[in-house]
Amino acid sequence: MEIYVQSRGFAQDDDYRWLRITKEIQKRVEVLPLIFQEVTNLIDAHAFSVVIARTKDHKLLFLVTGIDSQERLDFRGRKIRNSVAWIGNKSLEPAFKKLAIQSLDTEEVDSFKEVINQAIKAGGEEGFKVEWQDMIDLAQPEQQQELLGKEPDTTLKL
Repeated sequence: MEIYVQSRGFAQDDDYRWLRITKEIQKRVEVLPLIFQEVTNLIDAHAFSVVIARTKDHKLLFLVTGIDSQERLDFRGRKIRNSVAWIGNKSLEPAFKKLAIQSLDTEEVDSFKEVINQAIKAGGEEGFKVEWQDMIDLAQPEQQQELLGKEPDTTLKL
């Protein structure tokens, strides 16, 4: 699984940037995977958006953008926005769908955003650092309930 996080640091020079997150490193990405470019052209990446997409080679992208940080501000006192993307194989589809449900459910969206914001902290070489294990756990069905609380209500509501 590949994990990418976009955020910024406090300082003026720590502008918004995407990092590829692994257990060992958090590296700035200059060129994002093609599916990113295709999807971000279709949405307002500054606003809260949720996207699940499939590539031609059957990889899945789960992208959440525009999550306002509750604690982190930039040098001008503005809330910092966080975005997260997971790219994985088709076995992650149920987990991604479950995350999408929770991120769009008005009763559960706050806990979803809180987990993301707690995993992205001030500091690091790029002005922010990411708790890799928290991002991995969010994409693992066994860990989602523990992190996010109750199971999402997947019944159809008219």
